[in-house]
Amino acid sequence: MQSPDNPKPGDDDAWLAALAGRDPAGADAKTVTEARAMREAMLEARGDVASADDATERNLQRLLFRLRKERLLDDARAPRRWLPYAGIAVAASLALTTALIVFQREAPDDDSAVMRGDGTQTIARADPKASAAALVAVLRDAGLKPTLIEFGDTLTVTADWPAQPDARQRAALAQHGLKPPRDGRLRVEIRRTR
Repeated sequence: MQSPDNPKPGDDDAWLAALAGRDPAGADAKTVTEARAMREAMLEARGDVASADDATERNLQRLLFRLRKERLLDDARAPRRWLPYAGIAVAASLALTTALIVFQREAPDDDSAVMRGDGTQTIARADPKASAAALVAVLRDAGLKPTLIEFGDTLTVTADWPAQPDARQRAALAQHGLKPPRDGRLRVEIRRTR
């Protein structure tokens, strides 16, 4: 037996036909009434949207008229006073962006390491030799065997990193603001602060 809430299988087609504006023959009167009510509501809503769009257009035209009347809107025939400065503004923005990128790369914060794509962490310190010696001592105390290489003003500390580091080893890195390496090899470059 069909319940009142569950229409017959053919009612869907009749409902869609009534919604489209056609008269379905032999359809349940309740189904047709509901579909026609829905159709009328949709048509009224569409009419409201159209009238709202018309009102928006009228308001926009009034605003443009007022702006022209008060001479706040540039006339297309009038020379644009800001045009010569546009090129200068673009060039200044480009120069500022380039300078920010360059200075940001060359002057990392003294307390943080910068990770490069090859897994090398870079630190800038006022005294790179003292910082490198302190890092080597801490890594040795943590049970690692670090190597120190000096090349110009840059000192590089490397060490094999265990797959399962203990608390001492993790603390040694944290003490110097370093992150555990992802590839099993710790590489730290220490440079002089500029």
